[in-house]
Amino acid sequence: DISSLEYINIPDTLPYLNTPRESLNDSNPEIAKYINKINSLKDSKILNLTGISNTDLKMQYGPANLATLSEYDDNYTELVRTIAELTHKLIEINEPDNARPWLEYSISINTDIKYCYTDLTDIYILSERPEKIRNLISKTRHLNSSNKQIIIDNLTSKLR
Repeated sequence: DISSLEYINIPDTLPYLNTPRESLNDSNPEIAKYINKINSLKDSKILNLTGISNTDLKMQYGPANLATLSEYDDNYTELVRTIAELTHKLIEINEPDNARPWLEYSISINTDIKYCYTDLTDIYILSERPEKIRNLISKTRHLNSSNKQIIIDNLTSKLR
């Protein structure tokens, strides 16, 4: 039974999610493209299965659920990649205050995309909030990813 798994929801409170599509398309078509992709995932089931092998999934949830679980994990991968692209663009156009909640959200759902962590760290440094970086390092220690140590090392070096 996969109904009790910890599914990921995309909160409506994130920047631009409630901006009318036409308005967003007119003001910034590239941002609109990312937001549209994220909105298309809102009704999908999303699971972070990073670091869990297909064999483990088959053993725990049965082979009949493997294709479904893979689809839900693919939705997760698309979500975190899109958020990473969106936030990179927001920082590029000088909107770090809109990028920050997206980055914090992606980290709360355990993304292992390194530059989500480094971009957020840069925002925290600019806003003079080093304690947030320490919290980020602490959270990263619980990632189930091969990128974990690389991310921790990178964040630790930025604290110096």
